[in-house]
Amino acid sequence: MSNKKISTIHLFLRAPLVFLVIGCMLLFSGFMRLFFPTTVSELETFPTTILSGTLLIALGLFLFFYRRKRFLSGVSHQKAKDTVSASATATHLNADRSENTIRTNLSSQVIQVRADDAAMQAVPSIQTPATNTAAQEMSQPSTVSGSEGLTYFETLKTDTVPRAVSLTHEQLCFFSPSLVDRRLSRFVAFDVETTGLSSVRDRIIEISAVVFENGKVMDVFSTLVNPGIPISAGASAVNGLHDSDVAGAPNEKTAITMFLDFVGADVLSGDTLLVAHNADFDISFLLAALSRCGLSADLKYVDTLNFSRHFDLPIQNRKLVTLADYFGINLIQAHRASDDAKVCGEICLQLLNLQLSKFQAQFNALTQSDQDICRWFKNIFVLAGLNVDGLMFRTGNYLSVCYLGNTLIRLKTHAKKPYAIISGKIVLPDGLEFAEASKTEGEGFKRVYYSSPADLAPLSDFFILRYQRVCSRFKDLSGQSFKDFDKFIFI
Repeated sequence: MSNKKISTIHLFLRAPLVFLVIGCMLLFSGFMRLFFPTTVSELETFPTTILSGTLLIALGLFLFFYRRKRFLSGVSHQKAKDTVSASATATHLNADRSENTIRTNLSSQVIQVRADDAAMQAVPSIQTPATNTAAQEMSQPSTVSGSEGLTYFETLKTDTVPRAVSLTHEQLCFFSPSLVDRRLSRFVAFDVETTGLSSVRDRIIEISAVVFENGKVMDVFSTLVNPGIPISAGASAVNGLHDSDVAGAPNEKTAITMFLDFVGADVLSGDTLLVAHNADFDISFLLAALSRCGLSADLKYVDTLNFSRHFDLPIQNRKLVTLADYFGINLIQAHRASDDAKVCGEICLQLLNLQLSKFQAQFNALTQSDQDICRWFKNIFVLAGLNVDGLMFRTGNYLSVCYLGNTLIRLKTHAKKPYAIISGKIVLPDGLEFAEASKTEGEGFKRVYYSSPADLAPLSDFFILRYQRVCSRFKDLSGQSFKDFDKFIFI
């Protein structure tokens, strides 16, 4: 239906419709009194009723056509207006496209921005330039003098806009504990202090990073940064830094180069995670600085603020100071980048360990027979050289073997005689006891009975092939997620 027809219907459904409906009702009532009178008074009043109905219908039609005429004349006027302004629009088209590109790049730098009323720092929205001056500022690399960067990072200079992806709780932890162990093996916690809250107008004045390997602090980096602009009074009140403190510090390009040299290429490629508290704030400033320096990155990061919300902790809020106090972590000087980064990393370790404990508790809640069959399936996949990071199990009427939430095999583990359900097209090896599956289990399927997991060994090749086919559809696990994460069991 065209826009003109839709608008006409809207006009008709306002006041004209009311008059038309009431008028029709009065006409109907008047004719009923004329042809089927029940009293003399009804017969006497029918002319008045019919006349009132006719007048209301006429008024409704008049309003409808009057409004329709005004509507059509307005459309003609707007078309003429659009024609007059077309040339002016074309004149500014290229400028608008350039500014829109800048705005799009800035707004897409940080994914899944979330606000938290309990955060120590306010979470700013990803800023878009309010004026052409700000847009031009972000579209060109910084021209401050100083170190031109290490040769190693010359390969990072590109027209590609640096970007970062926030891993949700599910994306971080819904795989097997082995993947969580690898998350614990190495990550980089970082923090920035800034001149204000806007990643477009403000600048970094301190940046720190702490490398954690196998649960221990391995290396620390921290530097003040000369932003080239004044530090706001509000920022100084929070972090205690003033213009005099950063006057002799490295400029932005030098400091960012030092930071990149410290964290290494695996962080810039997203292979090693960055960790920060209220991370969207810190990441937005880092991306803006990388863009001004003409550097590219494909970062992946974890926000301990959001991560902590997935655990039922007996605390009033999720501020860095509150979490540090709950986990018994010593925070020497809050709102200074070096201390905040170290404490943030230690909080991340505590949260990941909580997740591992949760995995173990869920697995321990299974019956011994269910635990045995889960271990058996994981073992045959590992021996076949398959990736088991996405292997998971779901309980219910059946124990389901799943990969990234997709059911591969169902087993009735608590029947009088346990059995696995497989396709009837499979040629079963000799020696296996089987029967037709029920209609609810699927037509054309078979039940293969077993007393212990070892009885299913003749079907190992079938299980491995089915798992392998699903694995091949999901090359990159880091972006996978699904609903009902807590209903699955991991070993």
